[in-house]
Amino acid sequence: MAAGDVTITNQLVEEMATAFFGSGTFKASLHNLTGGFNKDTMNHFSDVTGEIAASGYTAGGITLVNVAATRDNTNDRMQITWDAATITALGAATITHIIIRKDTGTAATSPIVCAIDALDSNGNDYQITPGANGVIWLNSF
Repeated sequence: MAAGDVTITNQLVEEMATAFFGSGTFKASLHNLTGGFNKDTMNHFSDVTGEIAASGYTAGGITLVNVAATRDNTNDRMQITWDAATITALGAATITHIIIRKDTGTAATSPIVCAIDALDSNGNDYQITPGANGVIWLNSF
């Protein structure tokens, strides 16, 4: 058996990211997870509870547009991002997390991508805006 560190290529990380993020529908839903997000047990949308009910919000969340995985050879990673999304005139609600998922149409088979700590809504437009360097980094080191 070989000993020592293993280094995977940026190409492999790109192919894995492109296979998952390169097609399909991705959605963002708003939740009040009183017990927090558990990355070990909240694997599919059916595992997540506490979706908010507020004026201006449709259960199941909003569709994210232009989800993309971009290769960054300088930092040895893939950056995952999407266009800024807005929920117009979202009613006041307690929101602890934005749940991002790849939507298959069935909650039990829709994998959770990530949970983002969120701010409460106050009746104004609610923005879900990725940072300049993406939301998720998949590293090759």
